[in-house]
Amino acid sequence: MPAATFVLRDGSEMTLAGRIDRIDAAEGEDGVFLRVIDYKSSRMTINLSDIYHGLQLQLLVYLDVALKHALALAGAEGLPGAVLYFRLDDPFIKTDGRVPDETELEKRILRELRMTGLILADPEVVRLMDRDVQGNSDLIPVQIKKDGGLGSRSAVLTLEQFELLRCYLRHQLASAGSGIMDGVVEISPYRLGTFRSCQHCSFKPVCQFDPLIEGNEYRLLRQENESVIWDRLAGEGKGDNK
Repeated sequence: MPAATFVLRDGSEMTLAGRIDRIDAAEGEDGVFLRVIDYKSSRMTINLSDIYHGLQLQLLVYLDVALKHALALAGAEGLPGAVLYFRLDDPFIKTDGRVPDETELEKRILRELRMTGLILADPEVVRLMDRDVQGNSDLIPVQIKKDGGLGSRSAVLTLEQFELLRCYLRHQLASAGSGIMDGVVEISPYRLGTFRSCQHCSFKPVCQFDPLIEGNEYRLLRQENESVIWDRLAGEGKGDNK
């Protein structure tokens, strides 16, 4: 697929290139649904507050690119189905007493490897991903109620919410690109709760950021309430890089 392209404030273009681990397509009543999966060696989750702060955009970039090129990929216009992390692992199953039979063992392994992420809030889409789901799915982060609806513990978004995130994503990336072109290179690590971005930064020996030195301050971020975030997203990121 072509690289993702974003128009910056000065009229120049920024392209992003990467590798999507996996894209699945499934035909439903309303169109072709696309699911993007990223393989990870450790457990990952998606947090709406992290997306809002621009800390977790990778999967959404992949989905946005896939949807833009859905006609070439799937032969039809695409709809967002899911963005998911899949942990590559060979889990140990702990047990007290007897060893579970093979069927039970497989189910418990599946639960350990259950994907995390965000899925379209549509029971049809859920069953396209797990046709045997009853109650809590062993494959995806979704719960089906007895009446066939989605349970409150399901990690789902509406079609409108997916579109809001895509618009906000383009806005965030274009703003970052414009900042680079404008020469914004200040050292500006963030702090979110007890986590500091310097903890896992490979450039730490180079920048030598030290909060004990005057002028070295963290950007303080906080976990935002989801309803507040959705209200903000409704007014941000629109009209940018459609």
